[in-house]
Amino acid sequence: MPDSSPKLTIVKSSSELGGNFMERNPALREFIASSGITAEEIERAIGKVRRAYRTLNDQLRDDHTWKHSKLAHAGDCADDVELYAPIFGFQNLECAVFKFMMFSHDIGRLEQGLRRDRGETSLDEDHGKLGVEHILTALEMTSYSMTPIWSLMLRAVECHSFRDTPTLEQLKDQPMALPLIQVMRDTDKIAGFKSAKSYVTDKARQARERRANWPQLIEADPVQGNEMGFIDPPFLLWRLFLNCKSLPRPQCRAYEGYMLQLLSWCNDVNIPEMLQIIIDTGGPKTVYDYLVERLTIGAAKLEIAAHRNEAQNQLEALQEYAQTWLGGALLLPSAAK
Repeated sequence: MPDSSPKLTIVKSSSELGGNFMERNPALREFIASSGITAEEIERAIGKVRRAYRTLNDQLRDDHTWKHSKLAHAGDCADDVELYAPIFGFQNLECAVFKFMMFSHDIGRLEQGLRRDRGETSLDEDHGKLGVEHILTALEMTSYSMTPIWSLMLRAVECHSFRDTPTLEQLKDQPMALPLIQVMRDTDKIAGFKSAKSYVTDKARQARERRANWPQLIEADPVQGNEMGFIDPPFLLWRLFLNCKSLPRPQCRAYEGYMLQLLSWCNDVNIPEMLQIIIDTGGPKTVYDYLVERLTIGAAKLEIAAHRNEAQNQLEALQEYAQTWLGGALLLPSAAK
């Protein structure tokens, strides 16, 4: 069995780490405090970005899963910044900075949706960069007119969409962007797992997700993105997930693989305090239970024997993984609350 240990362990309080997130990042705290930006300026910027979201929403087809949902997701993520501010240790201006980034982080998804519907290639990792372009337009800024704090914030928005959390080497031009990206990615995961039930039970949503994520592939492969009873392609489980690697969404052929990609987010949590919060949403347990159910059905009912065997092997491996992942934390009853 591969190593099923994520890069973090669960902690009960920040005191185990020598202070809360901002106390552990004093240079960032000083940078924000001395930046000259105000909470009022940031609030006005959020209003401008909100209008940009609505403009893009109007251009998306009515049945697109990201139409309106991304603006709602933006608001939820900004609200979560306030909700978890005491855990992060945010003071008022710090909270405003992170609220802006969380509100703005997925505006590039709407541009990505438009491009995919036009038949253009747009990789998942592109949406951060696309978002920055729309934010600059909304704020009437250029890369040359930005102050250092805006440059840092938009660098974080640009890089938050990488499949894996960027390294300091990748951010060597602006290393202070890393803690901002860590907060963004972990807060985004919390919001995603809060929606886990919808992902696994709402058939209409599943159909919308399929059309949004693989519009070109569906034309060539009618079953692309459908439930198949096993994780396809299998390497997503065997080579990536069981080795605590992130999964490439574009390569998820079965919907079960897409949900395994969601579950794999647990292995790229950056801030120890957030891992327990993510587990306590119940989302990881919901996704795990869905996968167990789907693989159980596949192992019993798939017509092709090789697929039945694959589903059975995947089921056993996933169950063993869950038993060992952080001492079985994924299976604790408290995670289902």
